[in-house]
Amino acid sequence: MHSRIRRKWSTADKLSFVVETYRPGSSIASVAVKHGLHKNQLFLWRKLSAKGLFDMAQLEKRREESIQSLVILTQIETGISIKGRRNWSKAEKLKVVYESHQFGSSVSSVARKYSINPNQIFSWRRLAAKGDLKSSPQENAINKKDDERNTRNLKPRQRRYWPDSKKLEIVEESFFSNESASKIARRHGITPAQLFKWRFMLKR
Repeated sequence: MHSRIRRKWSTADKLSFVVETYRPGSSIASVAVKHGLHKNQLFLWRKLSAKGLFDMAQLEKRREESIQSLVILTQIETGISIKGRRNWSKAEKLKVVYESHQFGSSVSSVARKYSINPNQIFSWRRLAAKGDLKSSPQENAINKKDDERNTRNLKPRQRRYWPDSKKLEIVEESFFSNESASKIARRHGITPAQLFKWRFMLKR
């Protein structure tokens, strides 16, 4: 009697099966039956991926692709036009990037919150790391007018008024710089507590 010859699965196949077990409505048992696998084999592959013994970059990519498909499906079901997405300002992009880096958050969860493509957040992260999310001259001109209007009634002895554009710039610097928040705060003439307050406000 000949024993059944086991198929040799590639790393990409294994990652694909692991990702599939995490999808809504799926389970290890259902995925195992679907692909003719043993449940213990899937458990083993999940453990290996959790320990980083698989290519986690591929795993994350496949997870994001799965989430992207769910987002698109949700948009179709709710009647949201994909082509009619809003235009995000640089300040809004920076806020989303900052939120995706917070403890307990992830690109996936933030993408679902704002109904955007996870790959879009990764793109904004790269732009933020290169400093490309700073306000444009046109946006600075608008912010300057707003700042002038907000500072008209300030008394001379009042604490310096910080425009939102400047707050975002300092928060961005504190987030992506290798320097400590305290050092950055001192350089800009503010207290670390003030800087952390701005970061908290940006997260909201």
